[in-house]
Amino acid sequence: FNDDFGRYWRIAQARWQEFQLLYQRQVISSHTIAQREWLIPLLENVLDYRLEINETVMLVEREFPITHTAFNHAVPL
Repeated sequence: FNDDFGRYWRIAQARWQEFQLLYQRQVISSHTIAQREWLIPLLENVLDYRLEINETVMLVEREFPITHTAFNHAVPL
């Protein structure tokens, strides 16, 4: 267990460092960088989520910008 935890911790740290470099450059929007370079890889590679791309969700005439879901659309992200 400790070896696996350490491995995933190192992966998360490396992804965070890469994200910080891209974020400082501000080549594209910070939201896009955070999502593409930090959040999605963290959830998929470290926490083993199986993400699905999602469209905007409409509930009671309100739109919610939910870009991804996990666990068969049970968890909005």
